[in-house]
Amino acid sequence: MLKTELQTQETQNPTVEKVTKRYITPSVNIYETEEDTRIILDMPGVDEKSVDISYEKDVLTIEGRNSYQVPEGFESMYVEFKTGDYIRKFNVNKPVDLEKSKAVMKNGKLTLHLAKIKPNTKKIEVKVE
Repeated sequence: MLKTELQTQETQNPTVEKVTKRYITPSVNIYETEEDTRIILDMPGVDEKSVDISYEKDVLTIEGRNSYQVPEGFESMYVEFKTGDYIRKFNVNKPVDLEKSKAVMKNGKLTLHLAKIKPNTKKIEVKVE
């Protein structure tokens, strides 16, 4: 079952104080190796063209939009599929190599491969004086 989270956004219109918009929070699994962190999000109905991934100030934001259309020549009798905007944010506490990172959408699952940056460690020789 997908969870929804309410987020309140301030509007620019002074006559309207707040607008509430519902987002679908996708389920997520996170795995890690020495080389990368893998994040898998369940986003049924979302195609790769409607996914937006941004990384700014150690915050990874994943957004997507799904839409369900009634097949041509039919009208809806009963609908349970959720439609709307997906959003999920993560605080990333390790450096990420964005050039080597990638995202793949397959069968309603978005898989992010976040390549880790290897720390440059250098030994400092201690001399006796």
